[in-house]
Amino acid sequence: MTAALPDAAAPRTRGRLSWLDALRGLAALTVVYFHMRPLVGLPIPSRVWEYLELGKIGVVLFFLISGYIIPMSLERHGNLRRFWVSRMFRLYPAFLVAAALMLLLMAFGAAAFPRQLELQSANGVLAHATMLQGLLGVSSVVPVYWTLSYEMIFYFVVAGLFAFGLHRHSAWYAAGLAVFALLTGPALPQSLLTGGGVHRTEAVIAVTAVFVAAIACFLARSRRVVIVGAVLGVAMIAIVAVNGGESASRASWQSLALLAIMFAGTTVHRMQHGQTRLLPGAAALVVVLVATTAGAWWHLDDRVDRQLWVIAILVPAVLFAGGFLLRNRQMPWLLRKFGELSYSFYLLHLVVLTAVRWAFPDINHAAAPVRLVVLAGLLVALYVLSELVYRLVEMPAQTVGRRVAQRLDAGLGRAPVVAAPEPATVADPAALPATRETEAQAARTM
Repeated sequence: MTAALPDAAAPRTRGRLSWLDALRGLAALTVVYFHMRPLVGLPIPSRVWEYLELGKIGVVLFFLISGYIIPMSLERHGNLRRFWVSRMFRLYPAFLVAAALMLLLMAFGAAAFPRQLELQSANGVLAHATMLQGLLGVSSVVPVYWTLSYEMIFYFVVAGLFAFGLHRHSAWYAAGLAVFALLTGPALPQSLLTGGGVHRTEAVIAVTAVFVAAIACFLARSRRVVIVGAVLGVAMIAIVAVNGGESASRASWQSLALLAIMFAGTTVHRMQHGQTRLLPGAAALVVVLVATTAGAWWHLDDRVDRQLWVIAILVPAVLFAGGFLLRNRQMPWLLRKFGELSYSFYLLHLVVLTAVRWAFPDINHAAAPVRLVVLAGLLVALYVLSELVYRLVEMPAQTVGRRVAQRLDAGLGRAPVVAAPEPATVADPAALPATRETEAQAARTM
């Protein structure tokens, strides 16, 4: 995380936030390589992978970017209805396409259908409908979709804080969550809501009901109803705090630490725009960095796990800080392009990899040149498929979302403006992007 002073130099890129696209592209490529490395890896000593888990590094970088851009999108509107309609039409169409493609591969025998989803199909449908399967102990159709659960919780919490007018205290939330995660550690319940699976159905139904009710309230015309949604939205953080350890690979304190990292991204945004003073903001970022890395070192028993988590926090922090410092420079076109496609790229890469392994079951035993050719074909197929989904699904869905928001305004009356828009005068005027660009960036955020 960075505490760098903003400057007033005009950006020289085609867009003032292209540095975020470049970082997003780098994060997507990192995650994709992590999953494709067994197919054909670089000649790197195996000991290196005791320190680098590229999947975690890419995900934490994604979370920092989301933390930075999502509150900006929300506050530009001053309108929770438009924000949530935009999010729904942004997230679900590509998500459903990718899940359908994976289910199709499973139907042809390319992959095994998760046993848990066979036994508890209703839980699977509801958990995927809310995108909270990663925090409810429900198997994902595609394993990487667990990250979407954290994105969704962050949207709810930020929207709730926004409705209460408390959204600009991000530094306190970032530092507070990080310190709380550090101090509570393994003492936090790991699966209180689901009871380790015993009460999963009840938990999934209850969480789905809260999910639907909160969004319905955010769409309402009445400010009082919106405030009810805000209460429900902020309360969603309890899922992370008491059920974040339902997954075997994370504990509740780690889940809270990931939310703290997202709020750290928001803190950078607020410092840049003069909404948080430099010293308190920098102090909060230092607290998040120290508390999250110390928590990993303190609470994890295995040495390799400790190293992986600490580095998975430090490396994205350095990358994000570097991107922020270079935000007025020309970003590489290829990274920006991958950033533009990053959501589809992320959703689809395991789908394509599954298809390749099905088509070439003995690929791991093939000669290195053959594996390189297959890998190249895989990346080209992934790029083409991502481009198609982006242009034929994501972009049209966003257009439909804008029309739906307009019709809701016409039918229900305009939604209440629950908080003042961002001020026009900020510490870094060059950093304030146009509304259209801000929305385009938010639309590319997971």
